[in-house]
Amino acid sequence: KTMSAIQTETLSFRSKILVVEDDQFARLALCKVLKDMNYETIEAGDGDEGLARFKEEHPDMTFADILLPGRDGLSLITGMLAIDPEAVIIAMSSGGASKNTDFLEWAAKLGATKTISKPFKPDDIRQLLNSI
Repeated sequence: KTMSAIQTETLSFRSKILVVEDDQFARLALCKVLKDMNYETIEAGDGDEGLARFKEEHPDMTFADILLPGRDGLSLITGMLAIDPEAVIIAMSSGGASKNTDFLEWAAKLGATKTISKPFKPDDIRQLLNSI
């Protein structure tokens, strides 16, 4: 299902978005932007907690940082897709390219729905969500 189909079916409730980000400031800032857009947010500070919250909460969408302590974001993406092959996942990274590896490109190849480079602005998040 596309997000627009999900949103159309569920106009009476707020979509749940899981935010998996180890940087507390960045996590809180993204959650604030999403709450201001009337989304319910669920937070996780590392990949293992993110996968556990994904299993428990069944979010409508997940924002997943790539560079995380414990289970990294790429492993998190594959883990979430193993649980729900139609999961909507937005991969985030400020690392960009490291040792000739573009993390966001790998995330897309592993099945992330969209990718976004950090830092980003609230309007970037709005545009991203509108494009899904």
